[in-house]
Amino acid sequence: MIGSSIGQISPPLYRSQSQDFINQILFTDRLFKRRDDESGLRSINQYIIHQMIGKGAYAKVKLVHVINNPEQLFAMKVIIKETKKRPQMFSKMPPKFQVKKQEETINKEVAVMKKMNHPNIVQLHEVIDDNSQKKLYMILEFVKGGPCFRAKQEPLSEEQARSILRDIIAGISYMHKNNIVHHDIKPDNLLFDENGGIKI
Repeated sequence: MIGSSIGQISPPLYRSQSQDFINQILFTDRLFKRRDDESGLRSINQYIIHQMIGKGAYAKVKLVHVINNPEQLFAMKVIIKETKKRPQMFSKMPPKFQVKKQEETINKEVAVMKKMNHPNIVQLHEVIDDNSQKKLYMILEFVKGGPCFRAKQEPLSEEQARSILRDIIAGISYMHKNNIVHHDIKPDNLLFDENGGIKI
């Protein structure tokens, strides 16, 4: 049985452990935007922006690297706080309530990501708040393999399937132990790391 092969799942965050981890996350509302005339690449603070690698209802995800360290890659999630293209679940609300609900959703996502510290969950490194442009930049761990649905490979062996399910269950169980429900588990949100493991 697959269930019998699932390893020990990490315990929930204790208060001291959670606080130590949260203190490592940088929050700033100082924003420095530049554009290199020679390469045409734009940068925000210490991050040079490359191509878009993902897109959602109110956010885009771009590949970035740290200035002076091209090998240090991150995924920059650019969230538009106020956009006319809102998630479908908000479409029946009056406009002012749509904006409020969207802000609540964004704040909730940031709050949840701050708490997460598990090998099968994408890690948040920094949050940059650009209030003048109504944008929020979340600097996230870059998972090289990309979403499951993009992976071109032969049918999975039983051992590969077992390993993937083990990672997914470990990540979801960790969330549930911390009273968090994901609500949107799907192949687009399951990422392969460079070792074939899964991050949510």
